[in-house]
Amino acid sequence: MRLRKAMIVAPVALALVAFVWITCAMPLRADVYIRSATEQETTPDERIVFARQAVQFWTVEPAYRMTLASLEGRAGNFAQAEAQFAAADQLCRNDARIWAAEGLLRRLGQI
Repeated sequence: MRLRKAMIVAPVALALVAFVWITCAMPLRADVYIRSATEQETTPDERIVFARQAVQFWTVEPAYRMTLASLEGRAGNFAQAEAQFAAADQLCRNDARIWAAEGLLRRLGQI
């Protein structure tokens, strides 16, 4: 009887843990990475790595992609910058902030 109960409870408990991880821990970890990407003490290459990790952990946040696009553009990685701006635009259609950031990099001749 206890084994049967455990076999029912265990998958539910695992599903609950997975749900909590996806909805809470992953965005928090992404926030830590994006904060590290914007700190002045880090090198430009480290900033790009941190921003990429933030995007990897929380792919649905357009602000992370915009940050990564700006960092990639400043580093001369224009194709990656374009791809991140396009991904941010797909996530949040008609967001003027995305257009403005992309336009600024274009105006500065960085993409």
